[in-house]
Amino acid sequence: MKKTADYLKKRLGYLKKLGSSYPFWIGIFLCIGFLCEANLKYIPFLLKMERDFYDIRASFTTVRLDPKIIVVGIDAPFLNGVTLAGKNQRKGHKWPLPRRDWADFLRKAKKYKVGLVIFDIFFGSKKSGDNVFALQLKKGPPAILAQEIAGGPFKREKEVYRPVRSLYQNAAGVGYINATLAHAIRSIPLVSRLKHGDFTPSIDLAAARYLMGNPGLQVESSRLVLGSRSWMTNRDHRFFIRWANSYEYHSSHLVLQHGISSRNYLSLGDFFVHGFLRSKRELLKGSILLVGAFDRTLGDIVKTPVGTRYGVVVHANVLNDLLRGAYYVPEPEFWNLVILISLSLLVAFLLKRFSAFQGALITGILMLVYLILNCAVFYLGYWFHLAGPLFSMALVYIGGTSYQRLDAEKKKNEISRVYGKYLAPQVRAELMKEENLRSSDLQGGVREVTVLESDIRGFTSLSETLPAVEVVRLLNLYFTAMIPILYKHRGTWDKFVGDALLAYFGAPVYSSDHPIQAVSCAIEMLEIIEKMRNNGEIPFQVGIGIHTGPVKVGHIGADATKISEEQKQFTIIGDTVNLAARLCGLAEGGSVYISHDTYQAVKDFYHEKYLIKPLGSLTIKGKAEQVQTYCLTAASQCKSL
Repeated sequence: MKKTADYLKKRLGYLKKLGSSYPFWIGIFLCIGFLCEANLKYIPFLLKMERDFYDIRASFTTVRLDPKIIVVGIDAPFLNGVTLAGKNQRKGHKWPLPRRDWADFLRKAKKYKVGLVIFDIFFGSKKSGDNVFALQLKKGPPAILAQEIAGGPFKREKEVYRPVRSLYQNAAGVGYINATLAHAIRSIPLVSRLKHGDFTPSIDLAAARYLMGNPGLQVESSRLVLGSRSWMTNRDHRFFIRWANSYEYHSSHLVLQHGISSRNYLSLGDFFVHGFLRSKRELLKGSILLVGAFDRTLGDIVKTPVGTRYGVVVHANVLNDLLRGAYYVPEPEFWNLVILISLSLLVAFLLKRFSAFQGALITGILMLVYLILNCAVFYLGYWFHLAGPLFSMALVYIGGTSYQRLDAEKKKNEISRVYGKYLAPQVRAELMKEENLRSSDLQGGVREVTVLESDIRGFTSLSETLPAVEVVRLLNLYFTAMIPILYKHRGTWDKFVGDALLAYFGAPVYSSDHPIQAVSCAIEMLEIIEKMRNNGEIPFQVGIGIHTGPVKVGHIGADATKISEEQKQFTIIGDTVNLAARLCGLAEGGSVYISHDTYQAVKDFYHEKYLIKPLGSLTIKGKAEQVQTYCLTAASQCKSL
């Protein structure tokens, strides 16, 4: 049982340590971003963001519609009739149009040598005049008829509703048209698998296939191959549309509002007015006519990334993209995840090395750079996800910054606990700054510092002649006056040892001028003591020793895991401390003894204000070799060198 308890305790300690690490929390937030991207379609707000970003990019990367692709609209002028200048007059037509009228339309199209007619109209039931219409389909021009799939092409069990048999048999091809989605149409499935396993094409693919000479169709997991041409799709065989724009800025014109220019549009009524199309002879020759609804009363209007469009306009865009090869290629999810992980790890790496403000700035710049590059690549026709990587970078930034703030608060609390009674308030505040928290080592280490030790001269005899209460009062008065001076010069108080004061400069916050700070502090301490003696506050003098060198800074004391953290003290250990204590013991009252190392650091700075008297090489207890020593006093107090 004891072994099991020890094992569990060890593992819990490991988990606690792991849970307080920066990589652990970055990994947690990165996993959240990864899972959101991998399951994008199940995250409503993220899916909406991606769709919105897609729509914005799509609206700025439009193309021109091929001049040979002409939309023939069943519009208000055709349905209601208009009066023309001259003798001719269009009469309104009833909808649905009789099959004989459709035969007349095809006859007129053949007269003007139209290359292909695509009907975005479903001729699903037998009507009077079917035989006439069928005969004209046989004579030409070639026509692609529409069929429908029960429930739409996304339904698993699909049943095809074909047009009237006589029409179907005389058409150049057939393809389905009902691919409407609940949200804006960004893509359409070019093929759909039927019950028996065969694929049936959309009306746009059927038209493209006819124009290419009816080559064999090969359906792959993310690609469609038609003869020598191929198009990239997603796994559902969706083809992502690159929308056309009219580039004619007359927003009041109904045709232009739907993204096609006036040269790409004719009213169906134009084909029923004698002689009206003569001026369009060159435009119609070899053209592709797409016939469909262009009036709101007929419905068939859908939302797209570039606004509302009639269904026939959507088919015109898809056919234009198929023939020109201008469409958006959805990149595999693998690359979207690679981009997400790479950018998120880069944010995490940079956050660790910069402040919170700098981290926010860098994260913002990275997001902006990715946004620009993503839009540039999208313009070239490659669609990489935008919402997922940006969301993940934001998550990692929030997670990383939150961890750093919590870690900073933890370190600040530790600083207050460890250094609270040792440091000057301004030094403690500087140490608590975020940039210093990152670089400081609260566990200590080997540092170069300047150690100062002061000691009261004649304290033993003073203790023997005065009551203990009076001795304590004098010590409190003396130390109370010294500590502010120490803090003023950025010194760190280490301890009181009886009547001695031990302090050091240059740690835990490093400063390059720590020898100068130490000597300045010592001189000011002597000046204050002299004033206190003259005022009759204290009856003694103080000797001070200073030495500059390496020490071990850190916690010394009982093992905190076995007893208590209170039994540890943050202090300095090393020969430098011992030498400063020896110099203090040699120093006469009212003087400062400094070592050769300290002298080298301060001689140029103090050559005018203070006098530094060389004392030669002195024998120091515990030292095999003699130590070059100097006495430093104020110039006004020193009579001779």
